Amino acid sequence: MRFINLTHLPVQIEGVTIPPSGGIAEFDEISIWQGTINGLDKYKVVGGVVIGIPPAKEGVTYIVSHAVKNKLLERNDVFSISFFWESQF
Repeated sequence: MRFINLTHLPVQIEGVTIPPSGGIAEFDEISIWQGTINGLDKYKVVGGVVIGIPPAKEGVTYIVSHAVKNKLLERNDVFSISFFWESQF
């Protein structure tokens, strides 16, 4: 199995460090302005799209941020950093 790290941080799995691949998977959100509260602008996220992740490929596991994984729940080849972090304990 080959891991591709699509985050900006190195990830350690069972003592092996997987450096960032150079590409970053992100959730590009669409938000609308709701108004101002106490001088701060308030926005509501109404949608978005994941960018920067290739299609599934046999034998490849992609490591992404938790926010990206939450948008790709149907893909079993994508894991979040938090999955690896929690499995260390």
